[in-house]
Formats: sequence, structure tokens, C-alpha cells
Amino acid sequence: GAGLLVPLGRGVSSIVLSMGLAGHLGASLNNVTIVGPQVVLAACIGDAVHIFNSYVDRLRAGDSVLGATEAAVTHNFMPCLWTSVSTAIGFFSLCTSGIAPVATFGWISGIGVIAAFIFSFTLMPALLAYLPVPQDKKRFVRLQSVVDRSLPALAHRVNRSTPFILVLGLGCVVVAVAGLSRLRFEASELGAFEEDAPIRVATELLEERELSGAYGVQLVVDPKEAKGLRRVEHLRRLD
Repeated sequence: GAGLLVPLGRGVSSIVLSMGLAGHLGASLNNVTIVGPQVVLAACIGDAVHIFNSYVDRLRAGDSVLGATEAAVTHNFMPCLWTSVSTAIGFFSLCTSGIAPVATFGWISGIGVIAAFIFSFTLMPALLAYLPVPQDKKRFVRLQSVVDRSLPALAHRVNRSTPFILVLGLGCVVVAVAGLSRLRFEASELGAFEEDAPIRVATELLEERELSGAYGVQLVVDPKEAKGLRRVEHLRRLD
């Protein structure tokens, strides 16, 4: 329960803050920026999970709620700081794009990552302080014992099968690279709809009957000078 709700609540808070700020700054939602909340949630949920796991580990070791919270924050601060900074820089780098929706998506997501980091070490510890201490410690002990037995065995098998794993990994890379040649560039938004979607059916019907189609043609003319289209010679060339 708490292990899900606390990280999720922190992620939702980050999304609300970034999207609310975007609204105040006049950003608009489109096919690109609409995925910002999902990306922020996916990119930021890991830090909260690490903090909560450290908190539970310290409780299992016998620490008080306050001691477990302090230990979790101290242990995870620097790793979370560097991962959040690097992730935010990656998103903010999209602001250099000449495509406005991509640039907007970049700064919305970057703000969401920063907000998530701040909430991780302010709001989340405060929430942990009010959570009831897990009473079923045996369940945690059993889970920990299973993990402690499984991970060394997994590491041992990996070390014994290093050549096979390297060959398998190289084969996966080769297959993936071969798939790059099959990628298609698609600029038609109509293809994103199902074949029986009303808007697609109606549009294709117009095109089949040659009723001038459903799309307009837009031409961009650059006169290379301010108010150049007002000059007679340019207008004659367009005519």
C-alpha cells in the first residue's frame, strides 16, 4: 500500500506542478507535449522507490521511524541528485529544437524532474514520518532472505556464462541494427486512426470521389527582406 502510494503521490505532485506552471506560461497541449506527464512519472518514480526501500530496510534493522527516514535521505541524496540533474539536462537540451512542441515538451519534462527531486527530499520524508510502522516484520524477513539467496546465485551463473551472454547480447544488437532499415517515416496524421474511425472513413471517401480532398496546400514564401511581399516585383513573380 504505502510502498505504492507514497512514490506515486510524489510523482503526481511533480506532474501537477510542472503542468500547472506550463499553463501559467501559456504552453499548449498537443501530440508531443501531452506525453510529458507520463514521461515525468516514468523518469522520476525510481528515486522514490529507492528512498522507500532504504527506509524499510532501516526499519527492518531496528531503527526508529525518525532514524530510518534520516538514514534513507542521507544514503540516497547524492545518487538521486546526479540522476535527476543528468535527466533534467537531457530534457532541457530539447529546448534548442526549432520545433516548438518539442522544445515545450523539453522544459515541461525538465521542470517535472527537478520538482520530483525536491519533493523526494521534502514531501516524501514528511509522509514517511506519519506512516504506520509495518507490523508484519516476518514477511519482510522472508522476502529479504529470498533475495539474499537469489542474487548471489544469479551473479555466479552470470560469471560462469560470460562468453554465452556476450554472444547473445551481440546477436541482439545485430538484430536490432538490422531492424533500423525497416523504420518508416510517416507524416500523415490520418494513419494514426483506426481504419474504421469515422474521421478516417470520411476523409478517405472525400479523396476517393475527388472532391478536392480534405487537406489544404500551404506555401511558405520568404522574400528575404522585411515587408518584401509588398513590393510589386515580388507579387508579379508569385502571380
